[in-house]
Amino acid sequence: MRLAHIKIEGTGSSFVIANDFVLGFGRGAFMRFKLNEDSHIEINKFLDTSNNIILDGSHVITIFGFIGYYQETEEQITLNGFTALVFWR
Repeated sequence: MRLAHIKIEGTGSSFVIANDFVLGFGRGAFMRFKLNEDSHIEINKFLDTSNNIILDGSHVITIFGFIGYYQETEEQITLNGFTALVFWR
């Protein structure tokens, strides 16, 4: 989906290239998340409230061009912001 708002909460692993985050806020060029069963993902088409995707459980999310909030600890991945392009499976 192009031009979307994305929100991720859950556990898993991540791979991030060309990022710049200060106190959780910033941008990333490429981000890939492999999320576990306890994860919750919301993807909303930008400026189109009728086109939204809600995913629960284990998924792989690939993001190109992200701006927003991202924080990863040992227990939790939290991401909330806008992306130019997002894929999921």
